Amino acid sequence: MKICVCAPTANVYSETFIRGHIRRLPADVVLYGDPPYTMRNGRPLVPVPIRSLIARAERRYMSRIGSQAIRIADHRIASVLKRLGIGVVLAEYGPTAVSFLPACRSAGVRLVVHFHGADLSRSDILETYRSGYKTLFAEAAAMIVVSAAMKRRLEEMAGPSERIFLIHYGVEGDFFRAVNAAANPPTFVAVGRFVDKKAPHLTLLAFRQAVEECPESSLVMVGDGPLLPACQELARALGLEGRVLFTGILEPARVVELFGRARAFVQHSVTAPSGDSEGTPVAVLEAGASALPVIATRHAGIPDVVIDGQTGLLTDEFDLSGMAQHMIRLAKDPDLAGRLGQCARQRVTAHFSSEKAIGQLRDALAWAAGKTP
Repeated sequence: MKICVCAPTANVYSETFIRGHIRRLPADVVLYGDPPYTMRNGRPLVPVPIRSLIARAERRYMSRIGSQAIRIADHRIASVLKRLGIGVVLAEYGPTAVSFLPACRSAGVRLVVHFHGADLSRSDILETYRSGYKTLFAEAAAMIVVSAAMKRRLEEMAGPSERIFLIHYGVEGDFFRAVNAAANPPTFVAVGRFVDKKAPHLTLLAFRQAVEECPESSLVMVGDGPLLPACQELARALGLEGRVLFTGILEPARVVELFGRARAFVQHSVTAPSGDSEGTPVAVLEAGASALPVIATRHAGIPDVVIDGQTGLLTDEFDLSGMAQHMIRLAKDPDLAGRLGQCARQRVTAHFSSEKAIGQLRDALAWAAGKTP
């Protein structure tokens, strides 16, 4: 079975799960764009003039010419799928799957859509793709989600179906060496994009409360995004200069080094005003694989991974005092942090390994490819 993976963009630093799919399945063909414009080797699939017309159509200047341009693009992509003998297409994100569906239909190739979070929660995406999703739900050979909450949401939208697969993300446990959280200073680490649903500003506010009781505590925040400047200003306003370090984006090896010096991982994920919510945050899995206890919210797929009181400590969304108390507890009780962290590593290793996740994904693709178009 030859597999084609289609993703909207290449080399997005936060999308380690897509790079893992491409590398570990392995993918025979990789297409980038929405609709797909280029192959992994940079070879263009759709001429620039056609792309320009499609872009105009996407800006709602739809015309007969724009519609024809989209049909030409679909035809070219379908031809590539047939020529290369693709057995199944894995489309990363719902909107990508919607744009790729006509080409798959034309080529007689089964399409599997992999939802990741925002594509099943953000109100603007759901409104824009209302019609496309309805068709996708009817025609996709399989639909993959990454958390129990997402599965419930998809079943509400599309109806219960054997075509819906819950496959959690996985991490490569050997890469994340076990740390001794109990031996580390009360340093908390947060890793993720500075966006509404990850609510880094709320993590800062909770940390400010924790510092009042545990002044020796520190916080390292890794990542970038539109909320970073505001969070830096907030840290200064809260008098946290010298206690909070903003590192920007770091290579995975540097993140591993940070985990090795931390007491716990923190993330205050919430449902954003736009409706945007997490799938299952990969950084939570990576922290657990490193034997770090996780302090987080009962949000989306986080409770699938973190068992409150056993592998970490959970609080409700927007409960800043609750998160602060969890930080204080682990700052004062390093042995508890060590026990929770060891249990977290055992859980992630047993249930959220990359080998298990890729095996389940490969089985779902094979199942989909075997269905009659």
